[in-house]
Amino acid sequence: MADRMQFYPQSLLDDETVQSGTESPEQWIVTDDGKYHLNDDPEMKVLTPLEDGQIVNFVTCIEHGMFDIVMNDDGTWTMPHGESAPATFGECCIMNGWQADTQAVSIQTCVDQFIEACGEGDDNLIGFFTWSDPIPYRFDQASRRFIRVADEVKQ
Repeated sequence: MADRMQFYPQSLLDDETVQSGTESPEQWIVTDDGKYHLNDDPEMKVLTPLEDGQIVNFVTCIEHGMFDIVMNDDGTWTMPHGESAPATFGECCIMNGWQADTQAVSIQTCVDQFIEACGEGDDNLIGFFTWSDPIPYRFDQASRRFIRVADEVKQ
């Protein structure tokens, strides 16, 4: 799987349940009654109004892929099928069904956390990700776009 970058409004990450990211910040913009809003509420109950020139922080997540992992009760692990971890990644997490059960900067720490929480090893998926620090974007109403603030400074 090729690495894939996804964008998330920083405000969305305050919630424990995070919806899927988007390929661009603009995909978070929705229109309601002719006004622009940031769709940072997964249930769309409360939309955040967007004003021209407003700064919104986004974080990016590079998804490096999901791989099978076999964890033994003694904490040892293997990645079957000849797979190996990406050469570089920021964090990894072991999936337990649809949700991430662990998150750490090393595979061994993830495995140890999983075994501690679940009491035994198991066959699961492990995902590898690299999250950015918050990146400020300015909302430009005329173009219906978010413009990265650092890019404006360079011009």
